Amino acid sequence: MEEKILEKSLDVANKTMDLANKVYDDGFSKPVKTIGNGLSMCLSFLGATVSPVMYEYIQNAEYKKQEIDQKLSAKYAKIPEDKRIDPRMNILGPAVELLKYNLDEEYIKEMFVNIMCNEMNSDKQHKVLPSYIEIVRQLSKEDAKMIKTVYDMCKSGERTNLPLLVIRIQTDSTGGYIERDKYVIDYAYVRNNRTCCHSILLNSIVVDNLCRLGLIKLYDDRFISEETVYELGFNVLKNKYTNTSGHTFYYQKGLFEITQFGKNFIDICFN
Repeated sequence: MEEKILEKSLDVANKTMDLANKVYDDGFSKPVKTIGNGLSMCLSFLGATVSPVMYEYIQNAEYKKQEIDQKLSAKYAKIPEDKRIDPRMNILGPAVELLKYNLDEEYIKEMFVNIMCNEMNSDKQHKVLPSYIEIVRQLSKEDAKMIKTVYDMCKSGERTNLPLLVIRIQTDSTGGYIERDKYVIDYAYVRNNRTCCHSILLNSIVVDNLCRLGLIKLYDDRFISEETVYELGFNVLKNKYTNTSGHTFYYQKGLFEITQFGKNFIDICFN
């Protein structure tokens, strides 16, 4: 049994090496001059230089590679011909290397596709930093989804930041409290005697990771000028909680900001 497993592994390894050599001969050994060369090299590299176990997984995910091919082709076709340039290997290589392990992660997959196509656009290549590859590698799909959602909220209102509302529970008369939840508020207003509020509950693990990566910042000493938004938002959000302990709920206002580094990262990875 062990001999059969070994023979199969060696066979897969040999196929992998043959494919790797073909990728080098067809792509790396000569400049990438056309969409055919550039994109086929990306896709061929998906099946190269991987472990036998991952090789079989990728072989079984052919339709996912075809989906990536279509997305790459569609996005590349939108680049004006006079703006199409060769990608740099320190961007393309790591991006494709990580993409092949994220065929099931929609947000992450989309980010790598955008990085590769923006890398081949002369108007955007200077904004594609090698550090972006490492940042995407450290993002979960929840991280990616939240940063994109908040960015869209800012973009729709032509804002650079959003009000941050921290829900707290007072535990004693000396000012002790428990921090319950953090919300980013898109809008809060009163219409026809009814308060409307659109907000997003922040995941503390996601927030900590995005702050660590320098994509966002949270402030408890800065606020938006329209401070009534905080009170209106709190009046809606506090109704989500059942107060069985008799403790007082109150809020701390703050500011959620996407950093300049984060804005450029999002522009490259989501557009």
